[in-house]
Amino acid sequence: MLRKAEEVQIPSVRAKPLTLYVGLGGSGIAGDMLAGLGLPVVVWRQPNYPTWLKEATLVAVSYSGETSETLQVVSGALEAGAQIIALTSGGRVEKLSKERNIPLIKVPSGLPPRLAFPYLLIPLLRLLNESYSAGIRVEDFREGAERTKEENFRRAKEVATSIYGKIPVIYGSKFLAIAKRMKQQINENAKYPAFYGEVPEIHHNEVEGYARAFPLQPVLIKGGTADEVTAKLLNPIVLEPPTGTLLQQFGALTHLVDLISLYLAEILKEDPYTLWVIPKARELTASLFR
Repeated sequence: MLRKAEEVQIPSVRAKPLTLYVGLGGSGIAGDMLAGLGLPVVVWRQPNYPTWLKEATLVAVSYSGETSETLQVVSGALEAGAQIIALTSGGRVEKLSKERNIPLIKVPSGLPPRLAFPYLLIPLLRLLNESYSAGIRVEDFREGAERTKEENFRRAKEVATSIYGKIPVIYGSKFLAIAKRMKQQINENAKYPAFYGEVPEIHHNEVEGYARAFPLQPVLIKGGTADEVTAKLLNPIVLEPPTGTLLQQFGALTHLVDLISLYLAEILKEDPYTLWVIPKARELTASLFR
């Protein structure tokens, strides 16, 4: 899938100096990773269009093409006359893009958004890499995941076993996007509670909660100097990035945390593909905007 994602056709369009990335759930985390790579990306997860950012290029990402909140933002951007680029596998986002001549990145359909992650990240990374002359070697994401594959399988089993029976709280600074990804994957694949927090902000509030013996399991995605404080305060499970470029590290860590969620699902005898509550949430949200 990673190689196929590198081959997805992207439109011949250049983003403006700032990109406003709109996406939720599995379609949203790619925006956090793009920002984490140092690209000029602001991630927006609200259903209203921020008119004060109308000079930015709006990148609307909805794998299904049916995300109500994203469609609301696109509607507002069209009214404001903003530049829009869309990424989807179909649905109303594709239909609207064709009707309004919005540049479209069309990706293969039929996957859960969280499994389609390479198709959400890599084509946009290619487009923004060219727009901003960032000099990022896009293949590094795939190579990072492939290079650490065997060690990731071993480590993932170990971490999933340690998490089982406790509530994981995942922390990150440089790799905050990975902390969010791990939280989402555990929620959806394992049907298990998980939360995330940002370093160093948690040093000013959240760490005090560990004074009581709640059944929490802190996990630290290590990457910045402030993470050393988190490690000393909370004695977390530490996930270290391998050596390599930043994008290689993102690739390796994404693969690792995805595996952790799948092994936890296996321990819990949960089907990673089945969703029980999220479809109802989508239905209720869609009714708000009819």
